[in-house]
Order: sequence, then C-alpha cells, then structure tokens
Amino acid sequence: MSLMSHTLDQNSFRVNDAHRSDERREWLRIEDRLLFEYRLLDPPEVRPPHVCPPEMEQTIETFITKPTADLLCHAAPSTAESPLVPWLLKIDWLLNLILRTLATMHPEGIVLPEVASLNISGGGIGFETTRVIDVGNRLSLMLILPPFAAVRAEAIVVAVTPVKCDRPRWHVSTEFTAISADDRERLIRHILQTQAERLRERRTGAG
Repeated sequence: MSLMSHTLDQNSFRVNDAHRSDERREWLRIEDRLLFEYRLLDPPEVRPPHVCPPEMEQTIETFITKPTADLLCHAAPSTAESPLVPWLLKIDWLLNLILRTLATMHPEGIVLPEVASLNISGGGIGFETTRVIDVGNRLSLMLILPPFAAVRAEAIVVAVTPVKCDRPRWHVSTEFTAISADDRERLIRHILQTQAERLRERRTGAG
C-alpha cells in the first residue's frame, strides 16, 4: 500500500469516527424539568382573543423566578452572597409586576413558557400535553436552559402515545427539522453537564 493511500485511509477513518461521535452526542437523552413552550405550525395555531390562560399569575411567577433560582443554585457560595443578588431579586419583582399588569390589560398578548417535564436530546424533544396533536404535525418549540438560554427549533411529530391518567393526556415525541448549530450545541452541552452532575450526586450519596 502506498504512503498516500495509507494517509487517505487514516483520514477517512478519522472523519467517520468523528461523524459517529457527533451522532452519539446528538442522541444522548435525559429527563429534565425546564421552561418550555410549543405551538402548531401545521395546521397553523389560532389563539382565541381575550382569553386569559389559566393560572397566568403562577406562570409569570415561575417564568421570572426560575432562571434566577437556577443561577443561584449552580453558583459558587461567594456569588450567592454577592451584593448584586438583592438587585437581581428586585429586577425579578419589577418584571413580575409589569407582566401581571400586561396580562390584565391584554391577556391575549401574553404567552410564556411553562415548566414542563421533558425528554430532551440533541435530535428532538418529548413532552406531555392535554392538547390533541397528530403524527406529522409541525411544531415551533422553545425551551429555556438554565440559567437563561433560549433554544428555538422547529420539529415534526413522530409519535403520539396516550398517557394513563385521570384525564385525556398524550406523550408527544418530536424530531428537530430546523435548529441552529449553536442551539443544538447548547442543548447537548446541557445534557452532558446534567448527566455529569447527577452521576456525581449518586456517587456522593453512595459514599
């Protein structure tokens, strides 16, 4: 075998190995609770006017306070004791007040992500809903990774499974059809970091 042929074979192996590694990273999965919102693209979703979503005040409270709580939870002790923390809490309070006022004035104009239990990977998201969604529907998705990094994507519904509970509810599985490389990387990085943190917690608890 010539030196050139041997070099080409080595390069081809490296490319294939890197491709397989990217695929493995893309399909790593975790269960997590994150701020999440979706809407139908096909068929287009029509929101009813002048209808205030249920438990709007609680939704606003969670949307504002969860990112700050996540930030402080993962911060070093010195950061948590920083004099900037009260100012963050004050900003949260003001944003909460503003959004509640807007929700009262224009309830149809306030649509916020809500905390949801998700199955997430670099290739798609699974979630539960009480709304009727069909296989093949296209969705616009947004989830917020802690402390506050919005990831947006479009996805297609690949499976809908009934959930056994007191009221009609379905588990919806999706695959991304459009997501930026940066957003996919943020998602995979969050998955890897969360897996590492949970593994450390298990080892600490076992010790």
